[in-house]
Amino acid sequence: MQPVKIEVNVPIPAAINKRWSNGRFISERVKQQILMVVFGFRRCRKKDPLGNEYIVQVLARVPSGYRIFVKPWQWVSADLAWLDALVALNDAALRPFLASGDNEWRAEVAA
Repeated sequence: MQPVKIEVNVPIPAAINKRWSNGRFISERVKQQILMVVFGFRRCRKKDPLGNEYIVQVLARVPSGYRIFVKPWQWVSADLAWLDALVALNDAALRPFLASGDNEWRAEVAA
């Protein structure tokens, strides 16, 4: 696998969306799509109601301006973290990985 650029979900903590559902408020963190260089793909267990995969975890190089939005447990090294990417927005880049049936793909990371 070669490193590719895809759009990755980055949560923005200051932007919270509150909505009323089933008699209670639900708070959700708003997510922004950021174009990042990705060095690996990993399948996610989350599926939509039809059983299709809609999220893939990606090993991305996080730009310095967005590092504060990544949780500590997501970091792998000083500049790489596992983040979520939507399949619908990155279909062309993720299609070979999803068709392969593998659980994880990784590229060589330049030091």
